[in-house]
Amino acid sequence: MEFNYSRRVESLRERIELEGLKAAVVFGESNLIYYVGTEAANALVVSSDQNVVVLSSSLNYIRALDERKIGDLYFYSEYMEGEERRGIKGDLYSALRTVLEEIGVRKGEIGVNLGSLGYEDYSKLVKALGFEPKDISGIVSRSRSLKDPEELKAIEKSISISQEAMRKALDSLDKGVKEIEVLRVIEDVFRSRGAYNAFTPIVAFGDHTAQPHATPGGRELKEGDLVIIDLGAKLAGYCSDMTRTLVYGKPSSKQVKLFKSVLKAQAKAIESIRTGIKASEVDKAAREALKEEGLSTYFIHGTGHGVGIDIHEVPYITLTSKDDLVAGMVTTIEPGVYIRGYGGVRIEDVVLVRPGDAEVLTSFEREMF
Repeated sequence: MEFNYSRRVESLRERIELEGLKAAVVFGESNLIYYVGTEAANALVVSSDQNVVVLSSSLNYIRALDERKIGDLYFYSEYMEGEERRGIKGDLYSALRTVLEEIGVRKGEIGVNLGSLGYEDYSKLVKALGFEPKDISGIVSRSRSLKDPEELKAIEKSISISQEAMRKALDSLDKGVKEIEVLRVIEDVFRSRGAYNAFTPIVAFGDHTAQPHATPGGRELKEGDLVIIDLGAKLAGYCSDMTRTLVYGKPSSKQVKLFKSVLKAQAKAIESIRTGIKASEVDKAAREALKEEGLSTYFIHGTGHGVGIDIHEVPYITLTSKDDLVAGMVTTIEPGVYIRGYGGVRIEDVVLVRPGDAEVLTSFEREMF
């Protein structure tokens, strides 16, 4: 899969210039994968005068040399002896200060995605620079939320593997099988296709399905059990995410009502999606559908989240989200209800936001009973 890293970096450069900045510094493994093509880097510096500098630790320098797709690469080390043409003595933040000084940018001209830094790293950065830079976290996360055609291809391939794993997982369901045994089936499919877990798959039986993030264990499948399987492959650096719920055996009227209600909520949320709609309105559509069925009290999480290099990224489809949906965003729609001591139902698909509607990228059947 070939991604256009130069275009991504140029887009970042254009955005910082619009903000009146002369340099951007980007931290965070996933952000560096997006802009540079490797998580072996530790920071990216992009300046308005065409400088693109990548910093890595001496420990990861050789890997970064092999993997990085763009930029002049330098390593930093506190253990350097003498001069190194591509080395900067010191830690990451002192090396960053050296690079920025050589580029010639000053206080008030630098933007950093501060949201990717913990408090300790933030403090080290401010101490090294001598000032607090402007936060450009929103610029970085917004850019990553808009998927280009190559990213969509990667996500669709990941979805294909996830659907294959879901089919094999469902085929493995038999009386007495353990949750953890079904988990093994899923992971075997991922490995056989050269994919990784986007997250640890969730396999839950019976009242264990009342836990949205249930950990698969030794519980055995019984007749009449609700079954939730939530899985996602990661291929070529991009994630997918899907959930299906079924009943092993003949469903009860209550199980059917829960399932139909969640399916209705998902349909209402998907129907509401279009460019310009607030993410909170999509969440509201799902929540209102469940309220009509008297089940909104049991809907205890957001309706969805963006999917890409990370399994959870912008946009976040929650009641309090400030995100707007824009064509090119890829997000999950996953309403659910969870009743302690009884069980839960969740149905999740990946959708692409289009100008006037949403395209459901997951093609796996939803109605299991």
